[in-house]
Amino acid sequence: MNLPDASPLAHAALLDSNNLIIGACIVAGLILLFIGFMIFNGFQLWLQSLLSNAPIGLVAIILMRFRKVDPNIIVTARITAKKAGI
Repeated sequence: MNLPDASPLAHAALLDSNNLIIGACIVAGLILLFIGFMIFNGFQLWLQSLLSNAPIGLVAIILMRFRKVDPNIIVTARITAKKAGI
């Protein structure tokens, strides 16, 4: 069964649709990459605080970076205070 050829307008709409999907996938990939980087960045500090019995949430560590607070200082101070019994 032979189908008639699609009109050039329909072909252009299909290409625009494909470009939109590809663009959305690229943006979603970049967002996921950024989130992954932020989680990876704070994971070591989160694990250190957890193993030192002075837990600080991973989300809190990530948000510290957004607020321009150095999480290394906060985590180290919390561990020191917890070990001192404060």
